[in-house]
Amino acid sequence: MKTLFISGTNTGIGKTVAAAWLCRELSNSGKRCAYVKAVQTGGFPDGSGGLVSVDLEYVKISAPNLVDSFCGPNFLLPASPHLAAEQEQRSIELNSLTAQLKDLYAHLDLDFLIIEGAGGLAVPLNDEHDMLDLCVALKAQLILVTTTGLGTLNHHKLRHLYAQSKLSHEPLIIINRASCENPLIEADNIKLIKGLSPCLAILPHQADLDTEGSSPLSPQFKAELNQLNLLNA
Repeated sequence: MKTLFISGTNTGIGKTVAAAWLCRELSNSGKRCAYVKAVQTGGFPDGSGGLVSVDLEYVKISAPNLVDSFCGPNFLLPASPHLAAEQEQRSIELNSLTAQLKDLYAHLDLDFLIIEGAGGLAVPLNDEHDMLDLCVALKAQLILVTTTGLGTLNHHKLRHLYAQSKLSHEPLIIINRASCENPLIEADNIKLIKGLSPCLAILPHQADLDTEGSSPLSPQFKAELNQLNLLNA
């Protein structure tokens, strides 16, 4: 089983959209895949005292051929995991979360376990650890989601350098196109970002898709670059 860890250069960058696309492409190709939302903040109240992970529901609708799906700790406050947990007098421990996620699907014959983090790559889980530490602890392949909008070069390169400081492998990237960008700027941003690390896909902007809403929609992605080298893993 190969574990893929999806994080981003920022919050709201489109990690769940990218995760849904990846889950659908892999599972539709015949690969046995499971999806995990490692930590959810901003959980949606289900009316009975529990919380629904909108990200999880979005991916399940988008990729109906998944073998299974799961959400880790779920918090009400839409904030960084460390703060959301603190507000509920709870804590997120790296070792216990890592063990839970590793053991969860050890009994299943999976090709891919696709884990989505919360927020950006450097978002803290607690006072000592962040999302990149979770990726390292899971021995997962990092997939960094970025965008084509103005300012992305600075954000992407800083996160890329940070990832390289702790990883033993090169991060892969998925690019979500911005909603409105000068074609000249966008083309240059894509060229420079793709020069840093292997690009799995460039996904078109989808204006009607919003995983933060209460009614997740099934995405109809048409990837501009549909050469998913992971299929041969």
